[in-house]
Amino acid sequence: MSMEKKKDFDISNAIPKTPEMCKNAVLYAVSTYREEKQMKKPYRILIAAAIMAALLFTTAFAIVSYYSVRDYVGKGNTSSEFEKRIVDLNQTATIEGISLTLGDAVFDGQALAFTMNIFAEENAKPLYFYPTLTAWKSDKKLNVEYMGFDMGMDRGIFIPSTDKNCPLSPYCGVEASLWEPITDGKITWRYEFQVFTPTKPIVNARHYSEGDTMETYALYLRSIYEDGGIGVVMGTGIGDFLRAIEPEGYEGTFYEHIFESGMFTLTDTVVFEFETKAPERLSLKNEGVFDFDGYTVNVKSITETFLKISYELEVVYDEKQENEHNLEQFYMLIDQDGNSLGNGDITISLSEDMKTLTVKGNTERISDEALKELTFKIDPQMTIDPNDTEEEMPEFTVVFDR
Repeated sequence: MSMEKKKDFDISNAIPKTPEMCKNAVLYAVSTYREEKQMKKPYRILIAAAIMAALLFTTAFAIVSYYSVRDYVGKGNTSSEFEKRIVDLNQTATIEGISLTLGDAVFDGQALAFTMNIFAEENAKPLYFYPTLTAWKSDKKLNVEYMGFDMGMDRGIFIPSTDKNCPLSPYCGVEASLWEPITDGKITWRYEFQVFTPTKPIVNARHYSEGDTMETYALYLRSIYEDGGIGVVMGTGIGDFLRAIEPEGYEGTFYEHIFESGMFTLTDTVVFEFETKAPERLSLKNEGVFDFDGYTVNVKSITETFLKISYELEVVYDEKQENEHNLEQFYMLIDQDGNSLGNGDITISLSEDMKTLTVKGNTERISDEALKELTFKIDPQMTIDPNDTEEEMPEFTVVFDR
């Protein structure tokens, strides 16, 4: 199975420094998402924005011992099946006054979510934590798509925050997804942190502002480097900084650049391991065909778990398309009770014939009530034409015979 690489995106520019700036930050994230989605790169900017907001602006959760997936994934809305699948982890690692505690996890056969609490003693010096997540079934390594508290697929984070105006919340949620679902057996997960000590002075870099361009902001960050400092944005991230100082034509990874920059030394490695059992997934495959003006939608499959709904559609256009950029097949989902499930994660890819578009998506649905019908509606917030109205958005409904 082939899979598109997720777009490398640093969410820090979309996050406010003060709670009063939250509204503008959300608007920035949404506008950036709409602009970037025209390139049809699959990524989770809105989810990442929500994670970052949770990190920077702590909300008091009614949790006795640790932050739970009940609150991170379900936002307090769970089901009996969801509760049965929760795995208590209760693992803690401590290094130089900084402790990381895994709370619990939930796995639906493809999607994994788990939580972590972070605590730093008052005199703890900031260390840079670079995490990786791997999964194994027996001796076979599985392909994992990872979205962690480090705000991206190849980002780390300073703990504690280097900026007192941007405190780091102790509550963190981590998401991952296997490329292929597992319907039986156990999965062993390894969550590993490379811990780095900065060898240069830390400089709290200013936030990307409306007066900046990408070029001027990169020049600003390079000036910090030329003065012998490490530019940390929002007190935790160095993604923008390292990109700004990359040599022209650099082909190494973000992780390699941390080593090669000479600004960090590897201090320690922290490893967590835990197991989850793969629950049985219920596939609601339906070969429904729906005709619209200029194209036909073939429903290839719909899969329901206790945690989410996944689907694959094949959109066949009457005429060849120039490219993917203007194909507005981004759907929001509505269940039989009229509950909007949002649009979740969506990827689209145009085949070589330039007429067949594959649409894959998934969205959260935590409920003990079985899915009986599902309405797909073109999301008005994800269309390119600003004159489109919600009433004009094409939709179709799949009914399941249970």
